[in-house]
Amino acid sequence: MNRTLLRLGFVLVLLALLAGLVVPQFRNPRLGLVAHTVGLLGGLLLVVPGAVTGAGRLTPQAGAATSGGPAAEAAVAFLLLSLALAAIAGTGLAVWGLREKGSS
Repeated sequence: MNRTLLRLGFVLVLLALLAGLVVPQFRNPRLGLVAHTVGLLGGLLLVVPGAVTGAGRLTPQAGAATSGGPAAEAAVAFLLLSLALAAIAGTGLAVWGLREKGSS
């Protein structure tokens, strides 16, 4: 477990949550909402690798050529596969939703 990534991830999540409290006071509330959302997602993207440090066989760049135990490697493999399938399905649905629906 990488405590630095976890700490920084939770700090970013905390800052994003605090920003979410003042979104209505922003001059442009939509931009405040975007900052809040991006902060939350960015924080989670720091927390997850920090919690799964050592699972490096499938993520050699992020894992710095280290490897985790069988359970950690299996968890990373499952998460990477599910992420890839969700990204493909989401992109396919976006393309399907943006198709031309005939001439109007």
